[in-house]
Amino acid sequence: MKLKNANVWILHHLDKDGVLSGFWCMKWFLENFTTHHDDKCAIDATCGINYDIHPIQVNYGIDPYSYFGDDVITESDIIFLVDFSFPPEVMEDLYNKTEKIIWIDHHISVLNKFEGNELLNLIPGIRSTAKAACELTYNYLFSEWEGKERWFSVDDDMPFYSYGILGTEKVMELNDMPEAGKYVANADLFDFSDPKTKPFVYGCKTFDISTFNGYNYISSLMCGEASKSATITAINKGNVIIEYRQTVLNPDMMKSAQEVRIITNNDSPLAEEISKLKCIAVNMPGCFNSEVFGDKRNDYDACIKYHRTSKGWSYTVYTVEKSPLKSYDIVSYFGGGGHPHAGGFQTEELALEIL
Repeated sequence: MKLKNANVWILHHLDKDGVLSGFWCMKWFLENFTTHHDDKCAIDATCGINYDIHPIQVNYGIDPYSYFGDDVITESDIIFLVDFSFPPEVMEDLYNKTEKIIWIDHHISVLNKFEGNELLNLIPGIRSTAKAACELTYNYLFSEWEGKERWFSVDDDMPFYSYGILGTEKVMELNDMPEAGKYVANADLFDFSDPKTKPFVYGCKTFDISTFNGYNYISSLMCGEASKSATITAINKGNVIIEYRQTVLNPDMMKSAQEVRIITNNDSPLAEEISKLKCIAVNMPGCFNSEVFGDKRNDYDACIKYHRTSKGWSYTVYTVEKSPLKSYDIVSYFGGGGHPHAGGFQTEELALEIL
């Protein structure tokens, strides 16, 4: 039997919430639509389909077509877009190329750009700030809920199923994601009320957890009888890392902290507000987070970590409740995305002036 070919694009944000969201997509797809698979190919022998799977980490401020090309997506392709949204014009272009898209996101700064856009009612998935994306993705794919239906097929011989649009009210009723996944979700929402959350997340940093390379490790954390012991191991490693960072690394990093002004490029009211913010910044790798700033967070309108990339500069902006602007207000100005108190963006030229 000659196999037909189809591409499966798993496009997920590059943080842990996005990686786990991508993992759920791959797990669900492989369990439901393939008979056997290896790292980058899955075959459904019952339908004669060869799926080429493309898990891709995506980020804001990068040309979307650099990930998959302007003319690569076809009407037979399947796209999972999770913990992320492309700009409305790109989303419309993708939908015109293939209607076989599942779109799940919880970043309010990006979703606001789709207010009144008909794509919200056309593309199946969940757009909600109620939970982290990994939990939304798990709920959508693995939970049973009223209204599931077959909504498209690649063609008559290549069936694919998904389930319409799931609203926030229904999402709030679904809470059965594995324990380790909830730690990832909590951390993404900056909820560290569970004392296991932070060490678990740090412990995971000792492993490569990109969707393919870390598939077995993520599976050991989320699935099966060994998940509990694997989770405990991650937490124990995380506690060691946290102690070292708090006593050695974070103080060393803060020695290079400098007060800065964010450089804006127009005279809009938002640009003026951003340029007036009292900010402190540290040039440091992306693996560090807001804890580096310690009590300094309360002394500034925004704390910024930044570092050079192959294409320019990458920034993460942290704000506190009393800050005059939310993090998503600041990063959205530069085309980025995020949450009320943490968000990121990228620029070609350095957008900070040292004071």
